[in-house]
Amino acid sequence: MFPKTSPRKKIEITIRTRRSNKALESVLVTGARTTPLIIHRDVYVGENDEMVECKEWTITHEFTGLNLGVKGRYKFCKAVADDLSEETALWMLSPEMVANHPTYQQLTDKRSKSMREHYHLK
Repeated sequence: MFPKTSPRKKIEITIRTRRSNKALESVLVTGARTTPLIIHRDVYVGENDEMVECKEWTITHEFTGLNLGVKGRYKFCKAVADDLSEETALWMLSPEMVANHPTYQQLTDKRSKSMREHYHLK
């Protein structure tokens, strides 16, 4: 379970960015990690090729650095992440392993359902 209130401290995470040609890149962002998911401030590449934090929160898969496509207020991301945290496909170590896992469709369906269910928190 993630903290009830939004985190304030910086953590180092590994994400895939456009800047690094979709390769993994380590960045320091405000966030919280509860393996296998990370909720953190969304980031983008700024004018001087530096990473800039947004106000919006997002969810990233810790092992692959892939974003789950969930963005919004912290409470919204926390609710969705808490719903998904026990999905076995999230314990796979590569994007291919996640996508080929027998419960991958269940994971994507549950993500969509959870996003609809918690939309009022967005």
